[in-house]
Amino acid sequence: MAWESENRVLASKLEYHIKKDLTKREKEELIQNPNDLERFFGEKLEHQFYRKVNFKQGSKLS
Repeated sequence: MAWESENRVLASKLEYHIKKDLTKREKEELIQNPNDLERFFGEKLEHQFYRKVNFKQGSKLS
């Protein structure tokens, strides 16, 4: 699973908040509910700038 953003700065912010702000359990919940960025990050992130990207099984990020 991955999220797409408008630029690298926004992508870095999302990565930072996932790694630093979420517990293991919350990360697992986010994996199950990837459209719930607002619920997990509220005012910390401008969640509207991110969208979930689906990958086919076996595909790789370029």
